[in-house]
Amino acid sequence: MGRCCVAELIDDAIAGTGDLLQQKEIKGVAFPEKLGLSNLVVTGPPGVGKSTMMNKIGGWPQEGYVDLSMDKWWRSPALSYRPREVHLGFPFVGIERGLAVFDEEWLKDYKSLTLDLERIKIPPDQNWFLSPDWKSRYVFEFLLPPPQSLLDMRKERAKRGTHLVDTELSIEQVQCQVATFWAVALHLHRSGLKIYVREGYTAKLHCFQTPLYEGVVAPDENKDEFPQEWCSSKNISDVGKVQQAH
Repeated sequence: MGRCCVAELIDDAIAGTGDLLQQKEIKGVAFPEKLGLSNLVVTGPPGVGKSTMMNKIGGWPQEGYVDLSMDKWWRSPALSYRPREVHLGFPFVGIERGLAVFDEEWLKDYKSLTLDLERIKIPPDQNWFLSPDWKSRYVFEFLLPPPQSLLDMRKERAKRGTHLVDTELSIEQVQCQVATFWAVALHLHRSGLKIYVREGYTAKLHCFQTPLYEGVVAPDENKDEFPQEWCSSKNISDVGKVQQAH
């Protein structure tokens, strides 16, 4: 069975998170205290409530798509207008292009696909003061409900016949989708990007307390208005199957 389908992966990733301590409320939705909505990019599997959140906070209505295996994806026009929701494409072993978890190729072979984290491109560090600071430009929110809850929500939505991605669902398929996003969220965090997670747009905010990869430097908290370390650190060094050498 492919790495993205290992059920324990979700629990391993959750074990590396803690409550995000400093929060504020915008239009009835909780966000990190120093987050500017113009930095916000919301993602997650189908049916988690990304569009509902955008409507709630007045974000950009069109869904974007970003393939994380593409060079300089951080310059994508899909990220030009924020806050907005994006679908993410992920690299899998033996597949040339990135796949979204609702692509026909992913749905056909998800039981055997293996997520290839090493092919995810990471924005460069800011090398001098006039160069873009891509790692600080975006704050990614991952909406990741428990798989069974998400399956129930999508089955209810399927009754309305509005989304083809809700047909022929199984708990294993949804579990694999959620696990894939958890693994990528942790990988991006450990690579120095700004990531937080919640189960739904009305749920608590969580951040990763796991250390960054060796050689990755956290932003200077005296200069960065949105510090890397939001939680009290537990310094968890082992999160099982989601850990990856950078």
